[in-house]
Amino acid sequence: MLQSLFIDPISNRFPFAKWLTDLDAEFYRFSNRLEWLEYVAEYRERTLLGLFNNAVIRNSECGSLQEYHVYNGKIECVGRADLLITRGEHNLLIESKHETYNGYKLGTYDVDKMFDTALDQLKRYCESEQSYFDTANTNLAALQFEYIPNDKLEKFRQNLSGYNFETMRSEKVHFYAHYQFDFPDDKLSKGLMIYGRLYDFSGTALKSV
Repeated sequence: MLQSLFIDPISNRFPFAKWLTDLDAEFYRFSNRLEWLEYVAEYRERTLLGLFNNAVIRNSECGSLQEYHVYNGKIECVGRADLLITRGEHNLLIESKHETYNGYKLGTYDVDKMFDTALDQLKRYCESEQSYFDTANTNLAALQFEYIPNDKLEKFRQNLSGYNFETMRSEKVHFYAHYQFDFPDDKLSKGLMIYGRLYDFSGTALKSV
């Protein structure tokens, strides 16, 4: 199912290559249930984030906390953080989004809009709970799940052909994976992209090396 994988070395504080590869194994756990896999890529953010979390913590030294309430100094809830991952002394706070691929050519899509929306939420959480974090060892991540419907799958394959993933560095896309779900009836086949950008605790995007 995993077709493409790109990891910018700047993200090596966290094992994204392992996580995204292990996510493939999570999908395979349901490979004997085609009626379920038929819909997995379409599932909204929460379901896909749960599968991603499974990949992070299974056979891993990482801990995680999902969908927890964040409070400010006035004991007011300012939202629910999607996912907090701990790995040794390091923390990763993730805000995820879900969209549908519309046929755009890779490298031409303005990912900043989606990333900025997630970053605004992350910064609000950090401002409210800064005292709980070792800021030097805490990173933020905007994580995008992008469903590729069957009627856009061939267009996506064409756009992917010959694409140089190294150009993602200039777009500050720090990790990327593409999965494909094939079925005997090709009309049911579909895909999923997962990609994201990393920031320091202040919300500044990490610079590619």
